[in-house]
Amino acid sequence: PYIPGEVFFAQFFAILISLFVSDDVVASLDVFLVNYDKDIQGKLPGATFVKWILSNLFRFLEGMLGILVAFVFIVQSEDVLYLFLDFSAVQFVSELDNVGYYIADKGYISFSGVEELTESMKDVKMRQVNNQRTAKKSMKRRKMLQLLVFYLTMVGLYSVWGVMKVNQFKGNLYEHECQKFMIKLPTRKKYMFFNKCRNGEQSCPESWKSRESSLQYTDFNGLYEKMVDTDGNIELYNNRPLYRQISSKGNSDFGLNSPPGIIKYCEQLESWVFSIKGVSKGANANDCSWLVKSPETEVLTLNHVPEGDWQVWTGAIVEGDVDITCVECKDTERADGQTFDVGCNYHGECNSDKTCTCEEGFAGTTCSMCSGCTRFKFEDRVNEDDLGAMLNSQYPGNFKRLDKDDGHPLELYDNLVYYHAIKKDGEWIAADPLFTFFYWGDQYVLWNLQNAVHTFGDRRKNLIEFFETFHSAWDFQKEKSEPRYVSQDTDDRWDQTPLKWRLFTEYEKNSDFSIGQYHELAFRCVEEEATFDQCPYRQNV
Repeated sequence: PYIPGEVFFAQFFAILISLFVSDDVVASLDVFLVNYDKDIQGKLPGATFVKWILSNLFRFLEGMLGILVAFVFIVQSEDVLYLFLDFSAVQFVSELDNVGYYIADKGYISFSGVEELTESMKDVKMRQVNNQRTAKKSMKRRKMLQLLVFYLTMVGLYSVWGVMKVNQFKGNLYEHECQKFMIKLPTRKKYMFFNKCRNGEQSCPESWKSRESSLQYTDFNGLYEKMVDTDGNIELYNNRPLYRQISSKGNSDFGLNSPPGIIKYCEQLESWVFSIKGVSKGANANDCSWLVKSPETEVLTLNHVPEGDWQVWTGAIVEGDVDITCVECKDTERADGQTFDVGCNYHGECNSDKTCTCEEGFAGTTCSMCSGCTRFKFEDRVNEDDLGAMLNSQYPGNFKRLDKDDGHPLELYDNLVYYHAIKKDGEWIAADPLFTFFYWGDQYVLWNLQNAVHTFGDRRKNLIEFFETFHSAWDFQKEKSEPRYVSQDTDDRWDQTPLKWRLFTEYEKNSDFSIGQYHELAFRCVEEEATFDQCPYRQNV
């Protein structure tokens, strides 16, 4: 994680100080400069040469343990004050043996013989190697050996610290944090940004100037992933990771003039912010062009950012919540030896890259979505005037799940996509008009893509190609078409409960489904075989 410059230098000097003030390390290295004197056994018979060597060795190891503990606290510190408070605490603990000796020497420990033994230790002196008893060459070697051990210890500590700093600079330490998130921005929050484009208040691409609708933040819901450079290193902004919205294809390429959502840390605001390249509030403030921003925080990664009390720009500042969920899984072996995990909702296998491979009948980033219904029809709920009956009449056939070539369903905004299909010569083919049913951030839509998708060739593959780079904020305007019907805002699965629907033209005028007229639309699966037995809420009709 990133640390400020003052903490960097404080860490550097604290490591040096911790080594020099470690009395146990410094004193134990004196073993190289003194000779063991056998005469000591006259006073202390148990003070053998082996014990003398071992005592110095263990004293050195004890001192090094204290330094290593201090080192751990030092490199983890993000504030100078807390760095030295932690450092002082470790130094105090490492000096407890000396404190015990001092207390015993002053007679505060009343055990028999303790004070006398302590007093006798004061009379023990080891004879230092000197030039009169040892050749100068031998003395020099001993001194060099003492310094070598000391400075090797110093170099080792600084080497480990240096490697950590380099990894921090490259962002490598963030690799152990969550890489991929499901983001849900505040609902019903819009910004009339494109008016600024048309009025010349903002420099915009030509395609934006023709837009009449507002910018809706929930269009930027979905999967966000840490950005990496061409060398595979995590990209940093203000020394923290950048997170970018990704498409169904697994990258952030939504096409020309269709920028993804970006979440980053803004140092000027001390907040995490959501922004869109090319979209601003119109002011020249140095505020990272935020459109949605978190409360003030210093957390280093997105998984620690508070979800409540975000500020949202709609032309004025309003409040809203942002849902942030890590969608990486973790390997856990089941009783039968397979790696099924709660991170994949026990319906998939967690891969080495922490993504889920879902078992048959389930889909979604975390295998939370039952995908067994491959075809459905609208349900006739009331009478011939009901929307479901009308749609069934206008679009005979079924809505078929859009599957990729490998047989797995295509996922858009972590939901399934269906298209209007009829059976011809025993095969299901895309019908005319090419109506589609899918989720686009916070609601479901029914949309005729007849003019947006190539009609020649394999229309199913053309649909896949279209949806792999689809972005609900940009595509319906880009294709000069719009959804026919839209549902109420919802996080629920489409087949779990009837939803309220409204014509898109009416929805543009009134998006509040608690006011005005709406249609209630439900669905029923029309499977030839029951492939969704594990979905208890669904019945095959």
